[in-house]
Amino acid sequence: MSTQPAYGAKTKTQGVLNVGFVGTGNISWTHLRILEKRKDIKIVSLCDIVPDHAKEKQAVFGGEIFFDHVDMLKKGPKLDAVWVCTPSTAREEILVNCTKAGLPVFCEKPAERKVAVAKRIADKLDKIPNAHVQIGYVFRSMALTERLRELMADDKIHTFMSAYACGASTQNLLPAWFYDNDLSGGALVDQATHNFDWLRYLFGEVVEVSGFATNPFRKKTMSKKGNYTIDETIAMSLKFANGITGTHTHSWLADTWRNEVVLFGEKRKYHVNLGTCTIKVESAREETLFTQRSGTMYVYENEKFIDAVRSGDWSKNPSTYRDAAKSLALTQACIDSLNKGIQKVKF
Repeated sequence: MSTQPAYGAKTKTQGVLNVGFVGTGNISWTHLRILEKRKDIKIVSLCDIVPDHAKEKQAVFGGEIFFDHVDMLKKGPKLDAVWVCTPSTAREEILVNCTKAGLPVFCEKPAERKVAVAKRIADKLDKIPNAHVQIGYVFRSMALTERLRELMADDKIHTFMSAYACGASTQNLLPAWFYDNDLSGGALVDQATHNFDWLRYLFGEVVEVSGFATNPFRKKTMSKKGNYTIDETIAMSLKFANGITGTHTHSWLADTWRNEVVLFGEKRKYHVNLGTCTIKVESAREETLFTQRSGTMYVYENEKFIDAVRSGDWSKNPSTYRDAAKSLALTQACIDSLNKGIQKVKF
């Protein structure tokens, strides 16, 4: 008896890939627009529990609408891959069912909201034959990251400064639920987790963190109109297993969006602007500049996922589910340190 899955049973090296989306909220726009431009991709299914979200995307990108991912898998067009863009707390059943159906999944970050649940999902996925999930930690896939590794190959990094800023609070940029820390996790879960994950990718595991936060703009409040319980400015210290130490500062009170990391090596200083996708390398003798090719940074992670879907080679998956769960554990340790002091990072 054949044990081949009903969907995605064979690697599709040629022709058009039929893809579906589960979750068609804000972040799905980014991926849908990228895929729409590719001649080798056809968007055939859109699933969301909010009908207006799915209908809005269907009007632009086409595809058949579903309100339950199980119906999409059983009754919809045959799929070659799925993009999951739901909130992080609504993914366990979706990931399990899609991978059991033999479908590779691109899933937005973070892996989950709770570390214990992420561990459980990782264990479930490990037991499903040929389950392939790529988590959308976008900085891992960028050409900038590959180039940085080449530039640092003969150097030793001992410390770093990471800084992420935007006007999310002063300019009221986000939907109301983002300002409820219990729902969104605030700046650390939504944004800083990208930097934490990227630093893990470069330097290995973090073993200890400490931090503090303030609210100089608006006091934390709880009301029927909506909770405002996020931290506005945050400063974290991180210690890696290999001895590297560094800081991450975060602000939702800045003039504009910025994300920069400075790495200090024995031979050079590396100023990485993750917003403009540039690397400035300084040494006593020279200064060089690398600029990533034009186009949104999200193109790279989608390219890597589609290449893996076509080739069947997942050995270069930039972020497996379990690895992304480790970044969640680091992020949660940082959150805990704001109220509890120094925290050991455990997974």
